Amino acid sequence: MANAIGPCLVEGAVRVDLAGAVAGAVTAAKAEHGASQEKTRLARRREQIAKKRVGRPR
Repeated sequence: MANAIGPCLVEGAVRVDLAGAVAGAVTAAKAEHGASQEKTRLARRREQIAKKRVGRPR
């Protein structure tokens, strides 16, 4: 599955609303917040995967 979130985390990237219209640009603060949220999400996902592997051979 491709990571569709990556381009959203770039400062200055175009924001698009649900209708597909341009809705501004990503600010530095929003890009930083998004990157932090994604890092947390990935860490939680890795923990879930690791818990499922306990006691199972790779």
